[in-house]
Amino acid sequence: SWAGGLPGIARGRSPTTGREFHPTPKQRRIRLVTRGYAKLSSVLTVLLTRHGHTDRSDPEQYLGQHVHASLTARGRRDAAALADRLQGVHVDRIISSPLGRAVETAQILAGRLAAPVEVDERLTELDYGTWEGLTVEEIDRRFPGERELYDADPSIHRVGGGESGLAVAARVGDFT
Repeated sequence: SWAGGLPGIARGRSPTTGREFHPTPKQRRIRLVTRGYAKLSSVLTVLLTRHGHTDRSDPEQYLGQHVHASLTARGRRDAAALADRLQGVHVDRIISSPLGRAVETAQILAGRLAAPVEVDERLTELDYGTWEGLTVEEIDRRFPGERELYDADPSIHRVGGGESGLAVAARVGDFT
């Protein structure tokens, strides 16, 4: 259970308000050090980024898990620019989806940030099923009404016969 151990959340139950995620000062684990100043205990910071621009980005398509797309020169420049913006930020790990476009983006970052790239299948993009490789216009023409069902509740609608948002959440839910 992801909620087990968080203050104010019963084991196995989802939070009902945002209050559980806004700890009191005492819960922030600020401890006094003998010299009279406060020191924060270690804090995990997670930075998320999307892969760079690909050869299939224009026109925009649902790429998903099964459509190969390579970074363009623009996508590589964007990844390098992100790495430049992160200079001076300590990065312990870079974890990537196994998709080539994501791995290439991660490798560009890793080359400049001196952190290894780890690949984790759980980070693979949503499986868009029969939508993969199609534009919004093509989806609307081939599958009338289906995109509206997805837009209404992406958590339960299995996109193009692929995955639902809940399936993706289950896949990444135990990510550590």
